[in-house]
Amino acid sequence: LDNVEISIIVTVGTFSEYAATVTMVPFVIFCLVLIPFGHFKNWITWRSATLGSTSDGSALSFINILFWNYNGFDSPANISGRVVNPVTTIPKALILLVPLVTASYVLPLLAATGTDTPFSSYHNGTFGVIAMKSVRNP
Repeated sequence: LDNVEISIIVTVGTFSEYAATVTMVPFVIFCLVLIPFGHFKNWITWRSATLGSTSDGSALSFINILFWNYNGFDSPANISGRVVNPVTTIPKALILLVPLVTASYVLPLLAATGTDTPFSSYHNGTFGVIAMKSVRNP
């Protein structure tokens, strides 16, 4: 690698760390505020209306979104030529990354579904509505 590539990699890496931190802070606060007040029955009760049926397309939308969130799983193969000792570095990174990414999805969902907000009212922006209601009425 030459100096230009290294400086670009360092700059992009540093910016990515800051962007990830700024993005995750609201979700961490959301989880810390809501999970202690969550209703555990909501977490263990299966609601068939959550996924819907394939006739109305909601289950297909769920599967589409689920797989969209896994985009990029093949990215390590694209950069493995530039990684020092990829045989050990990439598995270590994945072992750290998979639990962190899983937690970033599961914990906010536990916090949101632990409230008494009906599942039928979930749409884009529901986390913000839940957070505002919870701050007003903890």
